[in-house]
This record gives sequence, C-alpha cells and structure tokens, in this order.
Amino acid sequence: MSDTYLLEVRNLKKYFGGVKAVDDVTFGVSKGERIGIAGPNGAGKTTLINLISGYLPPTSGKIIYENRDIDNISLIERVKRGIVRSWQLPQLFENFTVKEALITSILVKRGKSYNIYKNVEGLNDLIQEVIEYASLFNLEETKLIHGLSEGERKLLDIALSLALQPKLLLLDEPTSGVSSEEKFDIMDNVLRIISEKNITIIVIEHDLQILQRYFPRLIFMSEGRIIADGSVDSVVKDERVREMLGE
Repeated sequence: MSDTYLLEVRNLKKYFGGVKAVDDVTFGVSKGERIGIAGPNGAGKTTLINLISGYLPPTSGKIIYENRDIDNISLIERVKRGIVRSWQLPQLFENFTVKEALITSILVKRGKSYNIYKNVEGLNDLIQEVIEYASLFNLEETKLIHGLSEGERKLLDIALSLALQPKLLLLDEPTSGVSSEEKFDIMDNVLRIISEKNITIIVIEHDLQILQRYFPRLIFMSEGRIIADGSVDSVVKDERVREMLGE
C-alpha cells in the first residue's frame, strides 16, 4: 500500500471464540476521503470501528496510521493522535448542559480535567470555542442533555467528537433513530464541517440514500469480510450485495 494513506488496515482479524467478527480485512484510506461502510447486522462493521479506534484489541493483523503501527497504542493515545469516534447510541452525561459537555471534550483534548462545580483557571478562553461548536449544529448551550431530542443528541455526540479536533473521524450510524427530515440536516452539517476542516471520515450507515448522496466510496461487509469496495453505484450493483439487499 502507498505511503499516502492516512490509515491502512492489513489482514485484520477479531475472533470471539468461534465467531469471526472481523475476518482478514484489508483496505486503505487516503487523506480527505469520505467512506461509507454498510452490511447486514452482524457483518462486523462496528467491531471494525472498535478495532481502529482502540476500543478492542485485534486477534491478529495490523493497523497503520500515519505510517506508524498503532496496534499497541491505547484508545486515549489514539484520540491524541487524531483518531476519534462517535457511537450509535451516544454515551452522554445526562445532567450536563450542552455547554458543559463541550467544555469537557475540549479540555480532554488539551489534557486537562474539568469540575463543573468549581471555577477552572482559564475557562473563559474556551467559551468562544464552545459557542462555535454549539452554533455549528444549532444546539442551545444551556439545554440539559436529558432534554435533547434524539436528533440533537446525535448532533451533540458528533460536536463532541469534532471538539477533539480529529484527523480521522469514525461515525457509527449517525442517522439511526432520527426522522427522515433530521437525517439529511445532520449529514449536511457534518459533511460541511468535515470539508471545511479537511477531516477524513469513515461512517457506518445502513441508509442507502445517505450513502449515495454523501459518500463517494462504499465498503460492504458480510460475515466479517469485505465483499465489495468501490464507488457506491458499483458496489450496490454487485450481485452478492444485491442479493443481501433483497433486490
């Protein structure tokens, strides 16, 4: 593979006993690429993202990021190096406000801690950054997280990921559980910011409308393996993919 790749996955495997969740997966990601990952339930999509982000260790294989082997690097260290992920079900502190959550994310990036019950030295210099991220997604800073709609929670989770200033952003089902109207608003916002900041993005997505509209490249997985990789149009025309899609 070329040195121009930001990320390389080489013969990656993750087995849980006899279950081959990820089974000999190899692909490369160039800087600035937008890639969708699709496939049926149990295809290994989320496990693959968990391996790249460091949430799970691989059974075997290599993950190369910026031409460095990161197999033994922790999740936190990967975040510091620019690999950031969101979750299909956002993991948020329910009693935080949007503002408090964003401050926490920004301070994590800076290697500092934040206690919402105490003044933090130099906190005022974060406010402008918080305002920027909240306004990008039309989020009210003073709103409590437990009062957010499903779409707003998704947006906040992505805003928190972006506040960590990623080079490589991994999103797991960013439009699941939201209305048809909201899903395009979410992706329009995300892709606009991704483009402005030149962030490379890999997104797990089940919605073909989203994939065809926003992602030039699609990787389709089944039973832990990649069965098709290319343009969205070429992948959805693949006979194996069409059979799985029920077409």
